[in-house]
Amino acid sequence: MAASLEQILGYVNLLGLIDRIKTGVPQPLPDQFFTLTKPTVGDSGKYTRVVGTRTTARRVAYGAPSIRRELKGIEDIPCKLIHTFEHIMLDPLILRQLRKYDSYERDMGKQEVARQVKEFVVNFANLRVTSVQHMLALNAIYFDASGNLLPSSSGAAVTVDYAVPANNKNQLNGLIDVSWANNSANIPAQIAALQERAAQDTGYEIECAFYGRNISSYFRTNDYVEEYAARNTSTNQEFLFGNGKKLGGSIPQGFMGVKNWIPVNMGFYEDSAGVNRTTFGVNQVVFTPAISQDWYEFLEGTAEVPTTINIQTDANAALDSSKTVQGMFAYAKILDDPMGIKMLHGDTFLPVLKVPGSIYNATCVF
Repeated sequence: MAASLEQILGYVNLLGLIDRIKTGVPQPLPDQFFTLTKPTVGDSGKYTRVVGTRTTARRVAYGAPSIRRELKGIEDIPCKLIHTFEHIMLDPLILRQLRKYDSYERDMGKQEVARQVKEFVVNFANLRVTSVQHMLALNAIYFDASGNLLPSSSGAAVTVDYAVPANNKNQLNGLIDVSWANNSANIPAQIAALQERAAQDTGYEIECAFYGRNISSYFRTNDYVEEYAARNTSTNQEFLFGNGKKLGGSIPQGFMGVKNWIPVNMGFYEDSAGVNRTTFGVNQVVFTPAISQDWYEFLEGTAEVPTTINIQTDANAALDSSKTVQGMFAYAKILDDPMGIKMLHGDTFLPVLKVPGSIYNATCVF
């Protein structure tokens, strides 16, 4: 019989385990990036892109006939989801000899099974977390020929490109005209100009700024920012000493008209060679609207999962012994030649930028 992930993890309470290196990658992004889900079938999906209008109606003489208006259309964008499927092997002959971690009592390896399954499944959560970070930081997700996630386009065999306009990258087509490493850069004026441009480009107001490690230090030494902060005592105190939730030196919420300043310097993952790869640049800020399904979605595809490993009488019976699972899925089976336990886990998903022009990926030092 197939065993669900919940059944396997339910064998034992894992609270007593101590990991040498904590499992999982940091998740510095707001939870909405993972909860604004939309189901789709299989690994093929589509999302709807609507281009808003900012034109005005035309004047006609009173009593004259109406003038036909051509509205901007709704565009369906097809896409291919990221699919992953891996397994691990558990040796029951060895597991039966194992004892509990905190006593001499044998437990047939149930604690070790739970530990290995936990370690295995975290890889899939890490892929989701890092994929969303790469969508923001790189405006693309890259995989090599073996399916390993890459930190850049070098060696990429498969690329998910989000088509963020070139004018929305680096120095934002000259909008950041003086490097933020220069104390005389008028950072408040640059951000105000970005808000104005965002309104003209897509109509989405900038509300979030995901910033790298060095950005707050540039703010603390900037002539214009210092003058800006000095006019607001509470903001200045929060900048210097934090607010109970964020450490001193973090950029206060609402600073310079941006509602949410979110530090992302802790974002990283371990690549296939065992090297830790930081996802956001130290001098990088990614500006986005408030996180909503107007411009962003997290698509979840489906996979067929067996509910029994038994031999069936015909194809219809075999089909009836499976179920369709959305997003992450898992099952286990017993092998008999030689005996072993095969644990399988997979996922089908894709973070989607429905309005690529609504985000601005700035490199602020040059």
